[in-house]
Amino acid sequence: MIVIYYNLFTMKKILLYIVILAGIGLTAKAQDPHKGLAHYVDGMNYQKTGQHQRAIDEFNKALRSEPSNYRYLHAKAVSEFKIRDNESSINSLNSLLKLKDDFAPAYVLLAQIYYQQGDYNKAAEFYDKAAMHEPNPADKYKYKMMVTNKYIKDGNMKIAYEKAKELKAISPKDLKANYYFARLANKVKKYGEARDAILDVEPAIKSMQPKDNAKYYFELGYAHYYLEEYEKSKAAFDKTVGTKYAQAAEKFSPKYFYRIAIAYYKFHENETSKKYLDLAEKIQKELPELHVLRAQLSKRMTNKTANQSTITHYENAVKTQADPARRESIYEKIAELYLESENYEGCLRTSEEALRLNKSDSKALLNKINALYKLNRLKEAVETAQEALKQKMEPAIAADISFLLGLSAKKLGDKNIAKQAFTQLQRTTLRDAAELELKSMGEMKEDDEEMSDE
Repeated sequence: MIVIYYNLFTMKKILLYIVILAGIGLTAKAQDPHKGLAHYVDGMNYQKTGQHQRAIDEFNKALRSEPSNYRYLHAKAVSEFKIRDNESSINSLNSLLKLKDDFAPAYVLLAQIYYQQGDYNKAAEFYDKAAMHEPNPADKYKYKMMVTNKYIKDGNMKIAYEKAKELKAISPKDLKANYYFARLANKVKKYGEARDAILDVEPAIKSMQPKDNAKYYFELGYAHYYLEEYEKSKAAFDKTVGTKYAQAAEKFSPKYFYRIAIAYYKFHENETSKKYLDLAEKIQKELPELHVLRAQLSKRMTNKTANQSTITHYENAVKTQADPARRESIYEKIAELYLESENYEGCLRTSEEALRLNKSDSKALLNKINALYKLNRLKEAVETAQEALKQKMEPAIAADISFLLGLSAKKLGDKNIAKQAFTQLQRTTLRDAAELELKSMGEMKEDDEEMSDE
């Protein structure tokens, strides 16, 4: 009896050991890393030949052996993306990132998925994270450049500037990174940073062809200009001559500001004329025409009553003049003298006298419109200018009337008429002043080259 009991007890222990060993064997079989690797290799081979569903099947088998292998999850997500199963790919990548949240290729693939779906904000977010975790400097730079360009394209220059700063930090001496940073620093009015970024790489750009380094010198000149370092600004802009940047750089030149000053002088906008004359002189004092205009402005602004005796003589002359053509000519001269003296009522009155003798007198019409504008009778100025432009006249006088029409309509608040009037002056000597007015109305972009990843 004792022997039988002992034998039964021994058999139970043996059976228990067999069950435990079998369980251990099954567990080892389920988590055999070598078998998982074999399925992963097979999956990669299928993936390379474009057989992505078969690849996914193999990756799933590999993951059953090694559920925590993030590389298997990434390979699976790639094939899911290739067959456009984006939801599964995103799920795989999210599982991966729970295991390893610094794996840059996962963020790159998420960025590609969201870009494909048209969610460019999400794409930029994940490219930014990829750049953060990418160990390879070249790839880190590439991802950050993508993010920077996205915000430039959106017109969000403030964020683009921050991303360009990060781009420059990745590669401090890279020419393109410094150019982007300078460009965007200028956009957000951080002119000192823009200047320093170009100066950091100036030794490298000096040896480049003008067509290639002009964009760097444009940004340098722009920064110097707004830092009121005018001589340095001119020196930098001078290096763009003969390139596609020269036209934009010319709009920071003393001659450009002189043309604007003389335009506003013509229409008795004396303070505006003086403003641009002062600016031209700050950049280059030795231009003779600047001194001539300064003298003319000074005379006009300090001696407004000097013309009165001349006006009296002309008024006496017109009373005794029988010839209508000569009387018309005298009235024109009197109107101009009144305008010069800022007696706008007198200018208006004598201009109308000339127009009674000849309603097509273009000079009298110009003086009348100028007087109406100065008297703030803007609606009358607009209507008179519109009517005057219907008749034939010298192109220069027509241009002057168009400019006055634009000024009057702008001040009246009629943006459409003002825009049309200023736009018509693109091929005249008033083009620069007209463009300035259009820019002030938001109807013309600042002179700028496009930014892109070239």
